[in-house]
Amino acid sequence: MKFLLLIFLSGYLSLFGNYPNLKDNPLLTKEIKKMIIPHLLPLDHPAMPMLDLIFSESRVIKNEQSLLNAGFSIIAIQAKSSMVVARHPLVPGFVFKIYRDSEPTGRKEMPGWECLSLRCTNAKKVKKIINKNHLRYFTVPDKWLYIIPINSFHRKKNCQPVILLATDMEIESRRNTKKAWKTIATHEHLDELYIILNSGYGSCFLVNNMPFTKYGTFALVDLEKPKRTFNMEKVETCFSKEMQHYWHNLID
Repeated sequence: MKFLLLIFLSGYLSLFGNYPNLKDNPLLTKEIKKMIIPHLLPLDHPAMPMLDLIFSESRVIKNEQSLLNAGFSIIAIQAKSSMVVARHPLVPGFVFKIYRDSEPTGRKEMPGWECLSLRCTNAKKVKKIINKNHLRYFTVPDKWLYIIPINSFHRKKNCQPVILLATDMEIESRRNTKKAWKTIATHEHLDELYIILNSGYGSCFLVNNMPFTKYGTFALVDLEKPKRTFNMEKVETCFSKEMQHYWHNLID
């Protein structure tokens, strides 16, 4: 198995041999490369030139202040993981998930780069579930990893090698999301929710992790955790009385 993984990695490295900041990057071990390469932002992606410009001169993700100085507007800093959610005016239509050098680890002390890589991996898995089952009411953002240019390293210790770029799902407020789950969710919505949760992905914390979007869908935005089994009863309180009864029969 280890031999096959080395061949797999070798093929990827050959394919991405000229990818900027990848080959001789002192922060990228073979293990890290193996995890991030499948999720690297395509070189022809329209956001790439702007990202290169933003990160070209200084260590932008050093801390919260350096992000603000570089023009990022911070939407939130997650309490449990210290991950920064932000936007930048030069890259409209996208949001960023960032681990700062000053706060390099996520939940359970997992390295920030690994947390971001897992989000990309699981987003692709959920997208396959949505497409396979022709789900209409749930969406998942496209996610990519961008390698921070090596000329912006100010030191090796604690430097984060990548950030995550995702399509902006234009989510509604927590209040509107809570209302949507109570008043908009139908039998069809719950049928699709059951398929997703039964697959082992998503979250029982619907208001926080499956917010309502301006496009009328529910978006799966927190996909860092691995495939697991959910206590389906936990989500019942998010629904109307009628939908609670339907959900109870569905999970039984």
